[in-house]
Order: sequence, then structure tokens, then C-alpha cells
Amino acid sequence: MTILDEVRAWSRAQIDWQREAVARLDEAGSLSADDDSDLFAILKSKHGIADPDRREARAVGGEGPARDQAGPPVGLLAIRSPCNVNALAPNGNLTFSTVGLTVIYGSNGSGKSGYARVLKQACFARDKSEKVYPNTNVPTEDAGVPTAELVAAVGDEEHAIEWVNGAVEVPPVNRIAVFDHRCARAFLDNNGDFAYSPAGLDILADLGTACGRLRALIQKESGEHTPDAQPFVDLARRSTVAGKIAAGLPGNVSEAQVLGAAGLKAEQEERLETIIRALAVPDPAAQALALKNQALRIQAVRDSANTAMAAIGPEKTESLKALIGRSNEAKSEAALTAKAFHETPGQLPNTGGDLWRSMFEAARAFAITSEPIKAFPHLHEGQACPLCQQALTPEATERLASFERFVTDQAQRKAEAAKATASAAFVDLRSASADIGLTEAVDGELKQLAEPLAVLCAAFQKSLNERQAAIVRASGSSEWDQVPELSESPVKALDDLIASLKNQQETMEKATDEELKKSLVAERAELEDRRLLGELKEAAIRAIERHAHQKKLVACLADVATAGITRKSTELTNNMATQILADALNEELEILDIADLRVAMKPEGERGRSTFKLVLERPGKHPARDVLSEGEQRAVAIASFLTERRLSGDGSGIIFDDPVCSLDHLRRQRVARRIAAEAKARQVIVFTHDIFFLFALTKAVEKIEVAVTTRTLSQTQDGYGVATDALPFEGMTTSARVGRLRNEQVKCATLRKNGEQLAYQEAVGKLYKTLRDAWEGCVEEVLLNGTVERFRKSVETNRLKQVEVRDGDVAIVVENMAHCSNHAHDTPKRGDVEVPTPDEISADIEKLEEWRKAIVDRKRALAKIEARS
Repeated sequence: MTILDEVRAWSRAQIDWQREAVARLDEAGSLSADDDSDLFAILKSKHGIADPDRREARAVGGEGPARDQAGPPVGLLAIRSPCNVNALAPNGNLTFSTVGLTVIYGSNGSGKSGYARVLKQACFARDKSEKVYPNTNVPTEDAGVPTAELVAAVGDEEHAIEWVNGAVEVPPVNRIAVFDHRCARAFLDNNGDFAYSPAGLDILADLGTACGRLRALIQKESGEHTPDAQPFVDLARRSTVAGKIAAGLPGNVSEAQVLGAAGLKAEQEERLETIIRALAVPDPAAQALALKNQALRIQAVRDSANTAMAAIGPEKTESLKALIGRSNEAKSEAALTAKAFHETPGQLPNTGGDLWRSMFEAARAFAITSEPIKAFPHLHEGQACPLCQQALTPEATERLASFERFVTDQAQRKAEAAKATASAAFVDLRSASADIGLTEAVDGELKQLAEPLAVLCAAFQKSLNERQAAIVRASGSSEWDQVPELSESPVKALDDLIASLKNQQETMEKATDEELKKSLVAERAELEDRRLLGELKEAAIRAIERHAHQKKLVACLADVATAGITRKSTELTNNMATQILADALNEELEILDIADLRVAMKPEGERGRSTFKLVLERPGKHPARDVLSEGEQRAVAIASFLTERRLSGDGSGIIFDDPVCSLDHLRRQRVARRIAAEAKARQVIVFTHDIFFLFALTKAVEKIEVAVTTRTLSQTQDGYGVATDALPFEGMTTSARVGRLRNEQVKCATLRKNGEQLAYQEAVGKLYKTLRDAWEGCVEEVLLNGTVERFRKSVETNRLKQVEVRDGDVAIVVENMAHCSNHAHDTPKRGDVEVPTPDEISADIEKLEEWRKAIVDRKRALAKIEARS
């Protein structure tokens, strides 16, 4: 298991924010300001400070992009079909050789960086901060997600991997390591001397640094949440309940205590005003008597209102309505009985009426006083009738009995009783007093005390009168739905006013006694302080919240301590980063000849950082950062990268993206030789825009017989990053250049045929510039036999044996160079130079090829002569 894998395993047992930080460092190689913000939010959440964005650390089971070092090496075969990757052509297909060295050359803006950025994300790179973006020439809403297909070789097996933007360290290509100028910074500690941290230890170092940044954020936020106790200073000096609450702010009281003691309710405000008046009046006894009398007058109104409401209220009204209803029902029943009696055959009209009833009752009274017919009307046959005094027949006896039954019928009695009860209730309600005693004087007094209450009483008085009159009308008409409801009763409000007056009276009475007056003064202080605390309530709650926030932030400090990180770093340094590592790094530094630097085994453990210092072996004690040039710093990073790859135990491929920026030509050649040597042991891919470095690489691999594959990236109508197998024009042989020129001539001829004269003239100018370069190259390669070459430091003097320069050669070169220069310049602006035709261009190209062949044939003939001699 590597140091990096050890760090990953260790991180899974750490607190949330550290586990998330390690995962992000593992993915991106560094932490941005946004990362710090996310980690800070996760840290605070653990201590009860809610995050409105609900950011959380990833699950403990997320093990990160672990790379298995076992198994056959992994090589990269191709990047295919890049889609929405910068401005790369969507049909692009960049291939690599899994054996030896593959060099991808592209000038600035050729699309080289687009491929390299994809590989940095998908493969292993110490720095992944450089993101992959869609084509910026396409509107944002139309740009899709960057994707590409990677093809990897694992042993004899090919694996196609669909890469989507955001995916980092995708197996199995995550075993391929990438180095570029951003990754170089991961190997250099610019806070002190230059230092090398093995992969994994650099994550712990950055985690320790992050602890410092988060500590600073904690301190900054804590300062921003310092409670302001100044508003409570005066109140805190007082001995009232509110004063004691203020004295306990912000840390010794709760928000509930503040809310319970802050502010006055309406009755408390009234009480305070009463006390203030009582303590201020000159004669509280007289004021108490006035309040007592005033309360009695209001009490009279209250009692009258209550009495009137009881007499004319819903209960009495409903009772009267029911009594009248029952009386009417009984009357109807009696009427039915009377009707049946009146309709008996043989009776005189109006029999059963009131006059008849009077006569019948008179006969009953006479019969009682007259012997022997006391039993009237229950007389027997033959007895004398009290009215006609004749002997009664059986029929007459039965008729008198029927008269008795009619007179004593229950329905009639019930009707009379119901009528009497209803009449009595009606008389009571009609005669009930609806006056609540709201005289002009009382009304004026009420308006002074509480004008809304005076209005309420007047409305209630009017409502009583209207309701009483409506009830009287409904008693005769049964239009009970016309009886209005009483308006709002003033009784409760009158009771409150009476209680307030009595309270004021009692307070005034206390003010007449010196001992009782002291209690009023104390009560006033309590209420006044309570009111003041109410005014400061929001500030008090804010102070409590800030104090609580500060307390939580203080608890966060324990989680940004670096002791545990440093211990782990030291443990890994002692157990896994041994002298073998130092020796290997020293060897790399020696190969690259970096200012006599050597690695001293000086592990450091500050804030999780465990490193090996690079010390200059010179008498002076200046730190390396003050002595090494920028190019030497880059070389140190390359040495560190190669050391890490060598000791990883993994023979998978490695990728360099423009590794020699800031290096001089001597250092570039050393790096080229070192990369060529590495290509003997593993797949090496180099992206470069440096033509000199390209030549240095090809020469280096040629000397040690390592296979080299070259690709050139360029822009076409399909987009950027279109690859060809040929070297760039500067790296071609003269023969290959002639072939390129012939192709360009065909393009020019097409433009002229299509009538695109201006485009034709521009294309002709570019072609003759290229033809001129080809003549110069032919002089280097063929005429001088490669004895001297641009971008090459050495002069190959042994090649002079095959060099023969004749006067005719010079004349041909001078003539054709001058001819090319005439047409390579801005010919449309010159009137003395005619633009050549396609046939003339072809003839000029063939002049170069004919001369090249002639020189080659001459060299061959000379070689044969030398061989025979």
C-alpha cells in the first residue's frame, strides 16, 4: 500500500470536514476559496451552527480514487470523439504508442491543452484545479457537457472508458500520472525552502495548512459575532428583576428569561401610569375619594345595564315567545271543543257563549241555595229545573249533564290558564325598565375616562329600547323575526373600568401612608426597568445569540488542531519515506544537474507538513528559493515527479504537458535525455509547443534506440486539435517538405479556378514563405549534410567529408531564395511583382526537388569514388 492509500484509509476515520478535505485534495490537488467555505460550513454544522445550503461531507464509505499498484502496467492508446471539450474537433482521434515515446506537437492555439486537460482529470495528477470547459465560441445555453472516450491498454486487453466532465481519476487510467506546470507547484514549497513531499504526504501538508485557514475563519467570524453589552450597562447596575437579567447578559441568562422579563403588558402599562400619578398628586386622599365616587357612578350604570339586559335579553324574549305560543295552541284546542258543542242539534243559537255561561253559572248558584235541588246540574228525572221549575224529563236531565261537561271541559281551562301566564309575562317585559342610567353627566364622565366605552353604552341603550318595542309588537303580530339582537354589551368593559378606578383608588390610598408609599416606589422601579428591558429586548436576544455562536465557534477550534495530522505525517515519513526515497531523488537531481542540490533527510512536522528539505551544498547558507532560477525550480519538480513514479512500483505510462517551460536549451536537452531514458522502461507521452524540445526528444531517443511516434495538432475547418502523423514543417526532411508544398500548390490552383483571387494571392504568399524555409532547410540537411542545424548545440564535423559546395549551388540557392522572397512578401500591394500562376508555382517547387536530387546523386557518386579508393 502506498503512502497515498494510507492517507486515504486514515482519512475515513477523521471528522467530517477533514474527511471531505482529503477527498477534495485527492481529486483536485488543491483547495480553493470555495472549498474552504464548504469545509468551514461542514465544520460548523457539527457544532450546531446550521448551514442554510445544507452542505455535508460525503459518506464514510467513499474511499476516493484509489489506485491499485498491482497488475500489469496501464498504457493510453487514444482519446477519441471529444465532445464539447474546448474547441476540439468532435471527430478528433488522437492516438498514442504504448511502446517508447509519443510526442504530440502543437503550436499555441492548436488544441493541445484541450486534450491535456481531459487527461489531467481522468488520470492521476497532483493538481486538478484546471477545469475542462465547453467551447466558449458556442452560447452557454447550447454548450453541452464535455465528454470523451479514452482507450487504455492493460496488458493485452483494451478498455474503452467514457469520460464525462467532473469524473476524476477514472480506472484504469488513474494509474497513468500527468505532469504539467501546475502539477510542478505541488512539489515545491514556496513558503520556505524547496521541499519534496511524496504523494499522500502533500495531502496531509495541505490539510494542515487548511487547518490554519479555517482557524483564521473561525477567529474572523468570532470577532464578527462579539456581543455588544454596552446598551445594558446602566440597567445592569439596578437591583430589579430586569436589572439582574441585564447583568447576566450575554452568557448567564437565556432568551426565555429575557422574554419573560422584558416589556409591559397593557395592564402593566396602566398600572405604571397609576403609580406615577399617585406618587405625583399633592393630595392622594382627596383623589382616592373622587375615584371611589366615580366608581360608584359607573357601577350604577353597569348594574342597570345588566338588569335591563336580563329583562329584555334573549332568555326573557324566548320565554315570552314560548308562553304566547302555548297560549295560542291551548286557545285553538278549546275552540275546537266549543265548535263541536255549538253544533249539537236542538240547541238555541249562541248556546255555550259568554251570556249563556253566565246564566248557567247563576243557575248553579241558585241550585246550591235551593232545596232539594242542590246537586245541579246532576238532577234526576221528575225533579224541578231551577230555571223553568218544571219536572225534568230524561232528555232534559241528559241535556243539563252535557252542559256541565262543556262548562267544566279541561281544554278550556288550559287555554285560560295559558293566556293568564302569557299575559303576566308580557306585562312584566313591557313594564321592565330599559334605562341604564346614562344621564348627560354620566355620559360626559364616561367620555373623559374612555370615550369608546361611552359610545358603546349609548349604542347599547338604543339597542335596548328598540328591542323592547319590537318585542311588544311581535307579541301581538308573531313577527318575532323582526326583533333585533342586542348590540355589544358594555358590562365587561364597565367592570374593567370599575376595577381600574378601584385599583387607582387603592393606589392613592397607599400613597397616603409613608410605609406603603415605599412599596409603590419599588413597584414603579420594577415596571420602569421592565419597560426599558423591553426596548432593549432585540439587542439582548442578539447578544445572547452572538454569545452562543461564539461558544460554538470556540468548540470548532479543537477540530482544526494539527497535532493528529502531524503525527500521521511523521508516522508515514518514518515508516514509508526512507533513505531509499532520498537516494532516488538525489540521483534524479544529479542527472538533471540542478545546482549541486542534494536532499537531506530532515523531516519536518509543522501543521501536518512532513517534507525533505533541499539543501545547497555550498559554503553559503542561502535558502534554495533565493538561489535557484525559475527554470531550475521546474527541473526540481520534474526530478521529484520522476522519483515518485520510480518508487511507486507501478510501470504504467506517464504524461508530460509542456514540461520545459522556463528551461534554457541546455536544461531542455538534459530533460529530453532523461525523458527518453524513461521511455525505455514505460510508455511516455509528451505534449509540447517547443520545436527545439521536439528535436531534442527525437535526437535523444534516436541515440538510445527508443521508438518514437510523433503527432502534430493543428486547426482545420472541423475545429482544433486535428492530429496528423507528420512532424511539423520545421521538423520535416526536404523531401517531405516538397510533398507538403505540392499539396499547397493544389489548394492554390483550386482557389484560382473558383475565382477567389484575393484568397489565392494570400495563399501564394504563404506558400512562397514556406518554400523559402524549405530552401534553407535543404541547405542544412542536404548541401551541408546536417553538419550544422538550427536548435542543435553541437556541430557534427564528421559530416564534412560528404560536403561539396560548388559555385553553381550558391547561384541556385541565392537566385531561388530571392525569387521566393519577392512572392513571400505582400505582393498585392506591389505593382512590380506579378502573382505567379499555379503552373509557375509548380515549376518553382520542382526546382527545389531537382536540386535536392542532384546534390544527393552527387554525394552518392562521391561516396562510391571514396569507397573504390
